[in-house]
Amino acid sequence: MLYAVVHYPNTDTREINQLRKKYDPQFHLIEPHLTLVFPFPAFLSDTTLIDHVESVIKDLRPFPIHLQGLHRSLDDYLFLLVNEGSANLSSLRAALYTGLLQPYGRADLEYLPHLTLGSFPGAPNICEQALEDADRLELNLRSQFDRIHIVKLDDEKTRIVWSKECFLGG
Repeated sequence: MLYAVVHYPNTDTREINQLRKKYDPQFHLIEPHLTLVFPFPAFLSDTTLIDHVESVIKDLRPFPIHLQGLHRSLDDYLFLLVNEGSANLSSLRAALYTGLLQPYGRADLEYLPHLTLGSFPGAPNICEQALEDADRLELNLRSQFDRIHIVKLDDEKTRIVWSKECFLGG
């Protein structure tokens, strides 16, 4: 089993899902989301992870996020960027990767707050088409960041087997 920590923006995601259905192999696994803690082995109990996450977010207040702008990564992923709220997300992510999650942090990778629209390893032409499709949609979404979800995935990353919603500020 694997754990991850994500945020599901509370906004109309129909256009995002149109793109994801076509370009994101995780479309059927998980709703549009911002990943705060990438999947890592479930080496501890659900309760221990919940306690860690809740201790990190207990003093945080909800904040607005604005998703707008596209980014094509060097490894051919297409991202919808977080403009407003990205500094808060980066700080939250760093705090989540302390304590028992510290060994799973990747200091060698810069965190770019985003929502993944598609994945195209080894298919740059398809990535270019997805970028054009996404650009035509002129995605401009606002949401309140007030909660996160701890999700547990099966080992093949094909199914969410458990999820826990945690609210900022307790």
